[in-house]
Amino acid sequence: MTRKIGGLLVLIISFIVYLLTLEPTTSMWDCSEFIACAYGLEVGHAPGAPVFMLLGRFFSIFAPDPSLAAFMVNLLSATASAFTIFFLFHTIYWFGQKLVQQTSNNFTTSYLQRILTMAAFLGAMSFAFTDTFWFSAVEGEVYATSSLFTAVVFWSVIRWEQDDSQYANRWLLLIFFLLGLSVGIHLLNLLALPAVALVYYFKKYESSTRGIIVTLGLSVLLMVIIIFGLIPGVVGFTAYADRLFVNTFGLPVYTGAILFILLLTGGVVYAIHYYRKKGKVVLHFIALAFALWLAGYSSFSMLIIRSNQQPYIDINNVENIYGLVDYLNREQYPKRPLFYGNNYNSPLIDAEERYTYKLYQGKYVKDLLVPEYKFNEKTKTFFPRMASLDPGHARLYEKWIDIKGRKVRVQGRDGNMKTINVPTFGDNLRFFFKYQLGYMYGRYFMWNFAGRQNNIQGTGEKLHGNWQSGIDFIDNARLIPEEEMPNHLKNNKASNAYYLLPLLLGLLGLIYQWRKDKNNALVVITFFLLAGAAIVFYLNEIPRTPRERDYAFVGSFYVFAIWMGLGALQLLTLVRKTPYAKFYSIAAFLAIAALVPANLLSENYDDHDRSGRYTTRAHASNMLSSCQPNAIMFTAADNDSYPVWYMQEVEGYRTDVLPILKTFLPTNWYIRQLHTNFVQRGLVETTFRGEDFLAGKNMNVPVMEKRKKPATAQQVVDFVKSEKTQTKVGYGDGSRRNYIPVKNITLPVNKENFIQTADGYEFNRDSVPSEIQFRINAQSLSADELIILDILANNDWERPLYFLNSNMVSNLGLAPYVHREGMLYRLMPFRNNDPDFSNANYQYDLIKNKFQWGGVTNDIYLDWTNVRMYYTFDYRGMFADVARLLASENENKKAVEVLDKAMEVVPTSKVPWSYKGHNLFDAYLKADDKQKAKELLSELRADLDAYFIMYKNLPSDKREGVAMEVYQKLYLLRELYNKSKDTFPQEANEMMQRFGEINASVRQDL
Repeated sequence: MTRKIGGLLVLIISFIVYLLTLEPTTSMWDCSEFIACAYGLEVGHAPGAPVFMLLGRFFSIFAPDPSLAAFMVNLLSATASAFTIFFLFHTIYWFGQKLVQQTSNNFTTSYLQRILTMAAFLGAMSFAFTDTFWFSAVEGEVYATSSLFTAVVFWSVIRWEQDDSQYANRWLLLIFFLLGLSVGIHLLNLLALPAVALVYYFKKYESSTRGIIVTLGLSVLLMVIIIFGLIPGVVGFTAYADRLFVNTFGLPVYTGAILFILLLTGGVVYAIHYYRKKGKVVLHFIALAFALWLAGYSSFSMLIIRSNQQPYIDINNVENIYGLVDYLNREQYPKRPLFYGNNYNSPLIDAEERYTYKLYQGKYVKDLLVPEYKFNEKTKTFFPRMASLDPGHARLYEKWIDIKGRKVRVQGRDGNMKTINVPTFGDNLRFFFKYQLGYMYGRYFMWNFAGRQNNIQGTGEKLHGNWQSGIDFIDNARLIPEEEMPNHLKNNKASNAYYLLPLLLGLLGLIYQWRKDKNNALVVITFFLLAGAAIVFYLNEIPRTPRERDYAFVGSFYVFAIWMGLGALQLLTLVRKTPYAKFYSIAAFLAIAALVPANLLSENYDDHDRSGRYTTRAHASNMLSSCQPNAIMFTAADNDSYPVWYMQEVEGYRTDVLPILKTFLPTNWYIRQLHTNFVQRGLVETTFRGEDFLAGKNMNVPVMEKRKKPATAQQVVDFVKSEKTQTKVGYGDGSRRNYIPVKNITLPVNKENFIQTADGYEFNRDSVPSEIQFRINAQSLSADELIILDILANNDWERPLYFLNSNMVSNLGLAPYVHREGMLYRLMPFRNNDPDFSNANYQYDLIKNKFQWGGVTNDIYLDWTNVRMYYTFDYRGMFADVARLLASENENKKAVEVLDKAMEVVPTSKVPWSYKGHNLFDAYLKADDKQKAKELLSELRADLDAYFIMYKNLPSDKREGVAMEVYQKLYLLRELYNKSKDTFPQEANEMMQRFGEINASVRQDL
């Protein structure tokens, strides 16, 4: 088994496995956005990934049909991941060579090649089947491609180390080009720089402690300069030059930008020529390296070019170069201090304004960024790890650690002095080690090298998302014993046990390398710490995240796999200098292969196999199918927006619907985009324009009811937009700002327009009212709510308006007028309980004939993201609502059909019961099918009893870790009691008895 054959084998094996488990279409979270942006070369969320978009576009060209474009972009990830394993194999081989050279010179060449190939094969294959890396390998996200760039960067410095020719530095220049390109994928690749620098140092210089420290210091400084200096600086100077030439000299937009780029390019080319001519080798190399880095980084020019074409997905409107500056700086995301700053309860005393510029009518106009907040200095601390200002996070910080704190006297909002307990440096340090480093990194690390409890997102309790080993005495001491768990947790496909073997193999390799080859051990340790602990420090993670973040640390898992290969090398060479050495090495290779990579493959295959899964695509399709033709759909976040973008931009499905992301509405660049007449989607008419929200204007408009007489929605909008003095209200600081003088509002109804968009509904044309009346339910309206009101006023019922949920318009007081319509809620001129209107049969047709279910009834695997999709979008609640509506109209047969469909397409074997399970039971009762209601009640009670029995059997020290889960089950039990006591009194009494048994204990544990 030679090195070339071994490298080819790991490439082929890993690629085949990834291909077999590849998701055939789009996925949740950012994947749908990336696929859509790659397919159409559009501009996704900050800080952008233009290189990934170009690679994804290249792969998608080969899709024979648009519906296969997502598969091809996913194939990019699989291909990149397979090549990452290929380069990891050669990296392990090189480290193994170095290690063997330090150990003994008695190996024959053939024996050495065989042993090194075996060890590299074992390390690379083990990493190929680890949990996090495999997850990214089968979906269209940037992390697989980012891992490939990291692997190639490190492989390049190895090639440089092996190259003694006069052209060896070409490998270092390649590294700088790759680092420039990698910015267009993900910044994680830059973390390899210090390890690269150490390889350079150990080859060029005699090793010393001082030399190592200086090398690490300079390489970290270079990394900081690139991340915080060059990446935003190059674009920042370009933007400044353009503003100077446009605003001061009156020249066309991009004049200054083009001139600056020409000067920068010319300066770099001149420097290369000059330093070469003068024989200044080091400066010539630096100029070349900078030029190549710039060439790679220039991929971001694609975003400006594409943004100028006004694509539908055009986040931040980066055709404005200042928009690109803000985009690269991730200005829309909250920032947390790293070295020194506030605690979560530090009083805010001031806010310093920060500015950017927006392009309006050929001029750059000043606009506000998120301000820099100033806090009471006495409450600040070094190493602030508990700095989130989200009110909900305070309790979570206190949950994770017992905050000792220090007493500080501060001025309260009422002007009086008060004493608060501010976390100390020690408290922050304990939070860092327990939560950020321990739970949000150490847990992920152990997922990959020890085992995983299940795929449910963990929040610190003992039942979900922890690591496990498969060794009972270790796991049972920390977690809930598996035999006590409910069946759906006990049988969770992501419950994987590796028996600590990958971990032990890697630790063995680390010890082996440290003992025999300290220099290269330091290289790997540096890489490992920067790709792990340094990211933990930089992210400064909040105490509860929207999803698990293990993908951010895949670089450190990659590095640990190097030690796994070296650990295998030590085991393979335990017996040598005997006639049995060859036999032993083969036997050891087979044993390690069976215990580590083969076991990883066996354990992880079922919960990484996405083949046949179309649930995300079906979800987006159902959202669009819920809309009448030419509708406007208001969405809220990633998983209800990105899949819809994918369906429209890639597959061309229901492009008559215009999705509006409510989160973006307060941004002036998005309002400007709404006025773009997109093909088929059309435009949105509004009174407000982007400039009405510049510099923080109208971000929050107070409601001061100065008259009871209703005003029309258009009158309210005109009043807020007006610049007249009488439409302003004075503030204590002397300023005058816009306000809303009424709470009672009317919206005229254009009957003909509504009727033309009401196909399938049951109502009398004469029953359509001439207006609807509603009352604002808030003390102020946010900019997005104000724009929604503006859209309502201008729409004139011409386009149907849909909302993700009724809460989107609850502050406006419109909740009584939004009716469920499939997955969405439509604004109607009828109240919810109006007997003159029904869309029950329309929804019945949607569910029975138009909705898709993504293969969920087949033997496919649903990970937690997919399971949570059914909970978040309340699929079972949708079926229950439609069934109850049908039953209220004496359509009991259809109602039961809908409920039976729910049991079929949201199976409990894949989507366990949530605390809302009572809705389906209640709907069966409303449909007068007592037999099925009783069967469902028995099933729900069995599920509840499994939790209650588990809880009762646990010792007191473990009950607290499951108390919240059981408390939610008690809510379901109480709801079942309330809904069943009249129909099934015996069962209801039994449930109430069970409730009494458990409730007191749970409340005490909470």
